[in-house]
Amino acid sequence: MAADQSMVAYIRNSLGQGHSPDSLRQALLSQGWEESQIDEAFAEAQGTAATGTPKQATPGKRPTIVTVICILGFLMSVLFVLTGILTLFVSSLFAPFGTGTLTSGEGVSSDVSDLSGFGSLLILFSAVPLIVGIIGFGTFYLLLKMNKIGWILVLILGIISIALGLLQIAMGVFQFNIISLAFWGLIVAYMLLKRNLFA
Repeated sequence: MAADQSMVAYIRNSLGQGHSPDSLRQALLSQGWEESQIDEAFAEAQGTAATGTPKQATPGKRPTIVTVICILGFLMSVLFVLTGILTLFVSSLFAPFGTGTLTSGEGVSSDVSDLSGFGSLLILFSAVPLIVGIIGFGTFYLLLKMNKIGWILVLILGIISIALGLLQIAMGVFQFNIISLAFWGLIVAYMLLKRNLFA
């Protein structure tokens, strides 16, 4: 049974003005409201279910900003995956070279032993953006579902990004770091302020 919305509004306003829950209960009982109706109204007014546990966020009630953060996160993850694939492709161009000497048609010889190592190094580096991109997809999917683990992972990702941005600025690299710091700072602040939305 749904709580009476006028009673819910009355309870919210009265609690906001500093009235105690007990005094409100007594006032409502004296006006003829039943105990069960008062309990339901208090539960809704205080943001809890009838069982007394915090309300779970539902996908239909997901804030728009969370959806925007997730879309940006998915786009960022796509960029990481594409970077990893491109790096893997480039590294595969160098990996076939073995050690030895490469002779061109004009009789010019080149030592190609370093190219093989370079290709192997690129293969290793291509794994990093691929893994970050795949983890990003999972993280922002969980956040989109309003999952607590998604919230925690985005918070960790934001803190790491802020730390890396500050480190790069300290090293004198300013490319997009100010924008990135502001972006992740806002996301981390929002996540901390709205932590109660995530089940």
